Amino acid sequence: MAELSGGDEKIDLIFKIFIPSSYFQIHNHMNISRRNIIFIILGLVAIGLLAWWFWYRQQLIQVTVGPQDNNYNNSGTNTNTNTQPVDQTPTQVVGVVTNVNANLKNVATLFTERYGSYSTDANFENLKSVESLSTPELVSSLKKLIKDGEGKPVAGFYGVTTKVVTVDVLSQNSSTAEVEVATQRQESFSREGEVKITYQALKLSLDKQGNNWLVSSADWVKQ
Repeated sequence: MAELSGGDEKIDLIFKIFIPSSYFQIHNHMNISRRNIIFIILGLVAIGLLAWWFWYRQQLIQVTVGPQDNNYNNSGTNTNTNTQPVDQTPTQVVGVVTNVNANLKNVATLFTERYGSYSTDANFENLKSVESLSTPELVSSLKKLIKDGEGKPVAGFYGVTTKVVTVDVLSQNSSTAEVEVATQRQESFSREGEVKITYQALKLSLDKQGNNWLVSSADWVKQ
């Protein structure tokens, strides 16, 4: 029994010498592992939060900008090859046209000022002077007016001078046009009398013959 007691003492001594040291080594190792696990978990959480932020920010950008038209690339060029061709057929212009053909505007102005300026002393010179600006049909009508008016007695003197104010194209295509010309007219009822100023519009129909516009009809607008 004494021998066993001596053995027990030896065992106790061994435990006192070795076990505490091993215990503290294992305990310290566990503390280090626990810290590493905490650091790993925190790193994963940070990565997850960062990924969520980038995803959320991208959603905000898409909502703000809206859907992109797939027919256009980043440079703004249309990449859609299935588009319908644009109808480039010229349409009739209706209303006041500012960029009119220069020939059309010149013919309307020259015809109006000649046609609207005459006197009882001029013997229908106004009608004769516009024959070169008129269609054959209108020339025939003008000749008839001259023939019917020649030889008729004239009571007193009358003269009028017409100046063009504006030319408005009401409609125009490649072969015809409708024009309204605004004018200022100075009327005299005697050779020494006062001049009366009036404003009147003349409506013209014109036909394109070759490269030239010719007047086919002319009608004064009633005041």
